[in-house]
Amino acid sequence: MAIGIRELIVLLLFGLAIYLYFLPFMIARRRNHPQKNPILIVNIFLGWTLIGWVAALAWSLWNYKSVQISNKD
Repeated sequence: MAIGIRELIVLLLFGLAIYLYFLPFMIARRRNHPQKNPILIVNIFLGWTLIGWVAALAWSLWNYKSVQISNKD
């Protein structure tokens, strides 16, 4: 049973759609964002809306400063 060109194109487009859908989380994970798990949750549950996906993308790209706590005794 050989796979046809149409089926291959459908599989490639489906893979691309999944990749683009989870792009905000992948960016957050790559940047080691401290809130990558909440970004994933927003991406999963609200990513299907364009507003939720854009919000997750903006959140994953947001610059954050790591806070260093020092004990000066």
